[in-house]
Amino acid sequence: MHQVASLNAAQAWVLREVAEVLDLTGDEEMAGEFRKDAKDLAKRTLALSLPGGFFACRHPDGTEVPVRHAWDFVHVLNFIPQDLSPMQMEEMVGFFVRELQTPS
Repeated sequence: MHQVASLNAAQAWVLREVAEVLDLTGDEEMAGEFRKDAKDLAKRTLALSLPGGFFACRHPDGTEVPVRHAWDFVHVLNFIPQDLSPMQMEEMVGFFVRELQTPS
């Protein structure tokens, strides 16, 4: 299976949101399972982070290709910021300033 940070970060967020709904319905056991899955997925997603604040795409054979674009940057920050370490956050901001930010 191919792995990319952006879509996996979004899926971790979806799992957490569903857990909130399950809490409202009283299904705390299932909500806990969804939260555990979300935590595990967020951890695996952030394992794709590379020094310099960007992410790799992992191919099914395990090889990783660095990808420098806004899609991973935006989705990780939108969907799983609470899972980032201070160093990852600092590196991502540095990547944005160095490679994504424009005067306009």
